[in-house]
Amino acid sequence: MIVISSIEDDVSTNKVIDWLAYQYETPYQRVNGLEWFDKKSVSTLRFNNELEISAIQYKDMAISLDKVTAVWFRKDRNANFSEDVMQGEEVNKQVNNHLKEERFYSKEGLYRMLINQSDQALGHRIITEPQKIDVLLEAKKVGIDIPDTLVTNCKKDLLDFYKEHNGAITKPIKESRIISNENVNVGMYVSSISEEELSHISKGFFVSLFQERLDIVFDIRIFYLDGQFYPIAIFTPKKDISRVDVRAVATSDIEFRETRYQLTEALEEQLTQLMDALDLVSGSIDLIHTRDGRTVFLEVNPWGQYGNVSRSGNYFLNEKVADYLVTGSKR
Repeated sequence: MIVISSIEDDVSTNKVIDWLAYQYETPYQRVNGLEWFDKKSVSTLRFNNELEISAIQYKDMAISLDKVTAVWFRKDRNANFSEDVMQGEEVNKQVNNHLKEERFYSKEGLYRMLINQSDQALGHRIITEPQKIDVLLEAKKVGIDIPDTLVTNCKKDLLDFYKEHNGAITKPIKESRIISNENVNVGMYVSSISEEELSHISKGFFVSLFQERLDIVFDIRIFYLDGQFYPIAIFTPKKDISRVDVRAVATSDIEFRETRYQLTEALEEQLTQLMDALDLVSGSIDLIHTRDGRTVFLEVNPWGQYGNVSRSGNYFLNEKVADYLVTGSKR
């Protein structure tokens, strides 16, 4: 099946479809690329460890990725995403910019899924900066455990997902931002969703990323440098905000403990394959270890902080980074 992402009434798209119908028996599905994840159109994609083939939903149309043989991105990119979600002051402008990026990178992740499944792809160049959806899909590909993940603007799909996992979290699709003015700075962290919050969500809402909420025993933060891993484990009290996002510890008075940690050889090999696939020489990798024994990959940040990893693990990472910059080796 050929997936064609174009705009309404594009003459070239219509002519190509005429040829497909006239000369070939390959089925196709045409979608309006400007409508992916906008608030007027339901769009959903889901992937996890068990799903051999990820699923994409567009309006009332289900796109089976295992049947996709080619994809054509004709005229489908609204690079500016000019729609303002909020109006008003400087803070709201920053929120608007962030939400535009969220939708943009949701679309990029969807494109990656289509391109990876296709034998042929025309008309689109994926950005080089690794994004959350891309990275999770690459991690899954090399056998790393990932959380069940849902990207949607459909309340029904979110409710079903929430019931399936008895809870859910949400996080930015791109990196977290600091929204600020002269009086206050507001950071974005991973947030748990309550049933009360679910009841107030509109039928169609702004595209967001959701994941199953896991019962965390400890967090694992790794600094990776050219094939070498420098991990620590972070232990915090179970009943606090850090059980959702350990970064919140840094801005609170919660007690926590960090210690050097040893990865298994198998996990190191998988993570090495992942970093090679992402073409990353260095980065901060976040994992969690759950009460039922899973070690689950969350994300990698090419520009992540490593100071606490260096201190708590006694790794002297500043020296290693300097050595690498000068000589290409880590002492």
